[in-house]
Amino acid sequence: LDVPVLAGILLLKSARMARFLNDNIPGVRVPDSLVERLDKAGNPLEEGVAIARETVRSVRQCCQGVHLMTLGHEERIPEILGN
Repeated sequence: LDVPVLAGILLLKSARMARFLNDNIPGVRVPDSLVERLDKAGNPLEEGVAIARETVRSVRQCCQGVHLMTLGHEERIPEILGN
């Protein structure tokens, strides 16, 4: 494939949000392990930021960029990108 690929990464704010995505958005699948992490987190938004940061790091090798969807938490973008 000779076209740039951007990974779309959504900031998960809670386990409830992750479950909603799984149940209501076709083609979206949040793994159970991530839902569980959000469930157990003392601060689910902070855990969501950590998950987004980990995801960005994992796709850097195979994608030419990322499209972050932070849904009102744009101030967290530098932290997610590791800047």
